[in-house]
Amino acid sequence: MNTTLLKSTLLTCFLATGIGFLVHSQVAAFSLENTFAFTLKPASSFPCDSVVSPHLGYVVGVLNQDSTAFSLFINHDLSEDSVVSVDVRTGDPCDTGAALFVTPLGASPLAVEWQLAAGDLAQLVSGNLFVAIISPDFPNGEILGRIEQKPDPHIFVFNMDGPQANNCTSPDGPHTGVGAVFLNQDSTLIETFMMHDIAVDSIIYANVHEGPPCVQGVPYNIYDPLDTAMWEPAILDSDGVEYLFKGYLFSNIHTLAYPGAEIRGQFLKQGPYADADGDGISDSDDLCPGDALNICCCTVPGDADNSGKTNIADITFLIARIFAGGSAPPCCQEGDVNRSGMVNIADVTFLIARIFAGGTAPLCGPAGMGC
Repeated sequence: MNTTLLKSTLLTCFLATGIGFLVHSQVAAFSLENTFAFTLKPASSFPCDSVVSPHLGYVVGVLNQDSTAFSLFINHDLSEDSVVSVDVRTGDPCDTGAALFVTPLGASPLAVEWQLAAGDLAQLVSGNLFVAIISPDFPNGEILGRIEQKPDPHIFVFNMDGPQANNCTSPDGPHTGVGAVFLNQDSTLIETFMMHDIAVDSIIYANVHEGPPCVQGVPYNIYDPLDTAMWEPAILDSDGVEYLFKGYLFSNIHTLAYPGAEIRGQFLKQGPYADADGDGISDSDDLCPGDALNICCCTVPGDADNSGKTNIADITFLIARIFAGGSAPPCCQEGDVNRSGMVNIADVTFLIARIFAGGTAPLCGPAGMGC
């Protein structure tokens, strides 16, 4: 990323667009559910164009609390004079549809606000829109990215609030924030973005810190300049990368009222971005969220007899296994419905509650378990 541009133009960019005032007017309005973080990749990677562009970018999009406006914060490494426009378009990146929003501004970083028209919100939340940076040689977009919420091993999205601050001793105050961390492909640099609703003149400083939740560790760097929305690059060594993936890095904001930090956000994959094993499948969609290699055999949780469905026959199968030395489930993970790492009477109880009383849905046992 062009960190020189990033550092020198950010304040001007936000003041020029009025985004800073807009953010400050929406107290406690931030949530991960309304935050979209994604990368911009060359058109050839989709693939949409045979000519390979060397350029990349990052985008954070934040939907306001009444769903009438979508703020886009874009950081890319194209030169300003090579950008024709930045568009939000419908359809597939390789089969472009209508341009719903176009801005001629090209300098990075870029902050723009899109006032949503009727029908735009439905397109946005359905994942039917993408951002395209148009250049003279790429009229359909040189670098592109779909506006969506999905796990990505290089993206961490975090929320900021009071209870996380001051070693988890601060009250739950009125101020909140959201942020995103983008790790570059060779794991040497992170670009950290955060957006909050604290008045800038009450901020002493803001940092990226090292430390697990509820622990105040060593500061990595300082956000500069201060604003209601800030980008900050940080170079990582091997320890820094390890801390990032362990969840041992965070951002916080120190204010006059709370010198120790008023709000804090731990860099953990959360909400729609949660991906415990880093395999690119969200925990909500991953049958085996602890299995990064995807060697899990579980396709129907609770299907102990491997019939293709979960029913009373699976209860009978497990009882025979546990009390009469019957056959082991063909896939042990499908019999470990409470994800304890073993198949026992607790799984029978769990399945009975599920089938006869509408209890919790079965889970898949951890990868590599036996039974």
